[in-house]
Amino acid sequence: MSIFNLKTSVDELKSMNQGTSNMIYQQITATRGIDDNSFSSGVINYRWQTSSDTWWVPNRSYLRLRCRLSKAGVAPNKGDPLTLSDGIAPNMNLMPNLFQNCEFKLGDNKVISRVADYVPQVDALQNRITKSRAWLDGIGNSTNLWQPNQSDRMNEVSSDGSSSLGRDAKTEKLAMGYVALNTIEIDAGGVVTFSVGAGGPAGNPDAQTVWRTGDVLELEGNKYLVKETTNATTIQLDDGFAYNAVAATTDSFTRIRKEDSRQLTEFELTWVPECLSIFKINHAIPGGGMCELSLNPQVASVIQKQAIESISGTNKVPGTDYDFEITDMYLFVATLKGPRFSEGSFLLDLEQIRCQTAQLETGAFGQKPYDVSPSTKALTLAIQDSRIYDDTSISASKFKAYNGTTSIDLNINRFFIQYGSVQKPQPDADVNFDVNVDRTVQRYTDTALQSGAYWDTGSFEDIEQHHDRGNFYYFAWPRKQYHCVEEQTLISVC
Repeated sequence: MSIFNLKTSVDELKSMNQGTSNMIYQQITATRGIDDNSFSSGVINYRWQTSSDTWWVPNRSYLRLRCRLSKAGVAPNKGDPLTLSDGIAPNMNLMPNLFQNCEFKLGDNKVISRVADYVPQVDALQNRITKSRAWLDGIGNSTNLWQPNQSDRMNEVSSDGSSSLGRDAKTEKLAMGYVALNTIEIDAGGVVTFSVGAGGPAGNPDAQTVWRTGDVLELEGNKYLVKETTNATTIQLDDGFAYNAVAATTDSFTRIRKEDSRQLTEFELTWVPECLSIFKINHAIPGGGMCELSLNPQVASVIQKQAIESISGTNKVPGTDYDFEITDMYLFVATLKGPRFSEGSFLLDLEQIRCQTAQLETGAFGQKPYDVSPSTKALTLAIQDSRIYDDTSISASKFKAYNGTTSIDLNINRFFIQYGSVQKPQPDADVNFDVNVDRTVQRYTDTALQSGAYWDTGSFEDIEQHHDRGNFYYFAWPRKQYHCVEEQTLISVC
């Protein structure tokens, strides 16, 4: 095509070719009221109906949740923003953690797709298999808090937090309110004292307003982390090591500070529930029938715990250590006008993830049987702590297990999966991980290769993120077209 060719018809426009130029979003209200007091009061249903010339696009439709995460207690502190000392972050991939099961029905009440249990686990696996690192780090972080590190999410909702994405901002001494003759001294214990040199003004700016925890003091080419502000004239540096005392003769110093975080108390999240296979469909579906999305929330006490991830080893108490409140939740359905579809049939290529669990015994090589559908095309092994609904420091969205606060999910010595007379991997997987040993790279690579993520232009999550979110081991299996009964697979783990 020549660069001099001009489009002379609207049909030649890209938006018209894709059929999206007239797409609109319908805001669908649940059939019952939704707020913090009623969210857990039974199944939440969203119903909508389209005409024969109105189509909807499942993968471009989404849920929007508005919520509040703040301090608990009584006035005047109740409702105040959290601080870093609270050690509380919204949970990774928060929205699916609020539900115990969900389903989608079409037409005459026919169930098209359903997740009977383990909604956060299924949704986490679905997104990590199919979404690129660029997606998870970008829109995933922004819309449903996919940051693997608890500290990054904690900073986002803390009034004294700093943005993990922010640039370092440097501020010179004069810009902080000090004058040319203000001097600085560091003693061997890391105590910094600001003073006034000979002939200087009568006082200093208040150190407690100029400095804060997490700042970096740059002095004579050295950088020191500020642990706390002590009083108007002194601050305490990180006490993790001994300091060489610096005499009170230095006339120049700099403060380095991360940009402030979003410091959220009230925020909104969006979620495409791709754990339901219908919402993976990225093309338009003709209307003419009733559609219904049903979400069954966790009980209120579980929702409160599932909504957050606290610092490792600290189990927080809802209503005492924090409050999590839900304001509203709406479904936004992407619809567009298309050719009339009054009769006929079409196929939907639906791929559903099903989760089954079994209790593992440490130190023993045993087989665990699972009933597997004959249409299974892949099997995935992941390890998760059984305390996900009881301990706020353990997330249902992460495939992690702990002995106390020590992560043990990477301590597998050997495993294999046997299904349909085929064993994978061969030889048995040896994925031991320790302080000075990392034997997880092959399985990480194999998971990326077999899921297709290896060739994604946005890259697969890196191996550190893979460990932080919890390892999973994915194996593709040929689809069994002609079997009419479920088969059994054995997973052997040591």
